[in-house]
Amino acid sequence: MPWPKLDSYQACLDALNGRQHRKVYRNTKLVQANDGIELYYHDNLVALRSHDLLWLSSCGWRTLTTKQRINWMLPRGYHLFSSHYAWYLETPAGIISFTDGMVLYV
Repeated sequence: MPWPKLDSYQACLDALNGRQHRKVYRNTKLVQANDGIELYYHDNLVALRSHDLLWLSSCGWRTLTTKQRINWMLPRGYHLFSSHYAWYLETPAGIISFTDGMVLYV
């Protein structure tokens, strides 16, 4: 199965296909919520997307797969990566340290 592109609010709505929630891959699901669209990995909320912001968290699970799921939600020009056990977010403006609960205005 190809990995879903969830890099915009509209892409998330399209993936939901009119449903309230949908499994997008193995232990990963999208949920339509009051605040926007949530992405859960193993029942941990790793991303929340609304029209103009994106909230991100590893929920303390700094794993390759958690990083991959967060990358699915990042818009073009953004990329989450790790180096020497630290996580960083590449943005169009430069590289910043990743912190759980960070908010991007996209």
